[in-house]
Amino acid sequence: MMLATLTVVCGCGTLPQILQDQVGELVDCVCAAAVVGADPVPGRHVQRPGAPAAVTAWPSSCSPAAGTSAFSPQALDATLAASVREEALRCCSGLVDSLPYHVLHPLRQQVLGCVVQRLDDNKRCVRQLAVQARRVWGDT
Repeated sequence: MMLATLTVVCGCGTLPQILQDQVGELVDCVCAAAVVGADPVPGRHVQRPGAPAAVTAWPSSCSPAAGTSAFSPQALDATLAASVREEALRCCSGLVDSLPYHVLHPLRQQVLGCVVQRLDDNKRCVRQLAVQARRVWGDT
């Protein structure tokens, strides 16, 4: 639900002032979502002090009960995790169009750090979105 909200926020033309004031926390959440379920690459993640740690597994409450799905919980978790990484990268790209430069620039290294991590993702669509986000953030 949170990621859907982030996608809606990133899709609008400008962010309200209240979100601009909290953009550091927003970027922390997006960067944490960009590595959900992925194997972290040591030394590549730039994280702000006090930022939430990256989530690497889904809570068991998110997994379907046995026998309720044609997919195994592990396969479903991997599919959901890839979708979350995709949406997080879309949000990273969308932030550039939604926020002024003076708000974005201090966060540039943090975002590029989490985006570069996804260049080696095992899902092609995630890698493509990472390239796009790196290009957009590299130009800021």
